[in-house]
Amino acid sequence: SDSVETALKLGEGLLIVVDVSDRDNPSERTYSERFSCPKCGFSFLEIEPRTFSFNSPHGACPTCHGLGSLQEFDPELILDPEKSLADADNFAEHFADHPAIVIALADIGETHPTDTDLGRLSIVGGASVYPAVQNLCLALRNQGVATTLTTLLCMYEPQVKELFGIPDELSTAAFIVAGYPAKPFPTKLFRRPVEEMAFVNSFDQPLSKA
Repeated sequence: SDSVETALKLGEGLLIVVDVSDRDNPSERTYSERFSCPKCGFSFLEIEPRTFSFNSPHGACPTCHGLGSLQEFDPELILDPEKSLADADNFAEHFADHPAIVIALADIGETHPTDTDLGRLSIVGGASVYPAVQNLCLALRNQGVATTLTTLLCMYEPQVKELFGIPDELSTAAFIVAGYPAKPFPTKLFRRPVEEMAFVNSFDQPLSKA
């Protein structure tokens, strides 16, 4: 033990042990008092009991956060593209059969889009309109009324305005189909993982759940 302590002192915390059991092929092993690798430079904090505790942030796995497992879902097992298309076709074909259709109108002269000179379709123009539409949908949902928002009929704006006598200065922004649902509201929603939709500082840095 004295030799080891002396070697560590002279080696400033590093010790090389040479195994000469095979004189023709000796091997070396490096030991360190420091919490770092002398070859790659990887280091870690001083080892403590909490380092090995999965209940402690210091010892928990950064991926599963100490749970030992991950809960994930396979979108392909949940989403049925053919059913979604069939439901969309059925929705459009029976549009007139819905109990109520709310037409959301916007005065284009009162909107102030700031992206009209970017050489693409303006997105900002609807920024003050669609949040109000969403709030209406949420308020109806709170009353047990189901809604579906669509802009499908906006392409027929002239016919819609003539049918309902809508003033020229107003434009159709959305159509909200409303009615009491035939089936109970879903109790669980499926969304894409947060780290696939949110990022920090740059697009190559996903927002971590932690």
